[in-house]
Amino acid sequence: MSLRKWPRYCKMGRRESIKCAQRAMREIIESDWKLLRELRAGALERLCRRILIEVAASCNAAGSSHERFADVFSRVKDGDADVAVIFDDLRRSNAVRRLGLMRAHRLITDAEFGMFTETTRKAASLIADSRIVMMSEAEKP
Repeated sequence: MSLRKWPRYCKMGRRESIKCAQRAMREIIESDWKLLRELRAGALERLCRRILIEVAASCNAAGSSHERFADVFSRVKDGDADVAVIFDDLRRSNAVRRLGLMRAHRLITDAEFGMFTETTRKAASLIADSRIVMMSEAEKP
């Protein structure tokens, strides 16, 4: 089946959308792949800026130097893990998953996300939505 025919199969309910997302996760169309590679640098910059702001806040927080150092170290380590999961080893085979993670972490703007094809947006949204649910459940006591 041609990738260009996917949108007609992605108009029904959630079950069909999941099937569509599974197909889209296997391979991303060329125009979306090129767009993701262009937007990657801006998304990485946003994440790194966010991490540095958190580190600066830790440096200026109250507490002993050791406590602040431990907090900075923890934030850098967590930030490095986020960068690795979202940005390292970007390939066409994992591009939709990575786009979903960028969306879940609010690293891609609505305008940028709207530039992708409908099929890719649906697949990435399913990933982002499930990731957001997982992140919010992890924050519960």
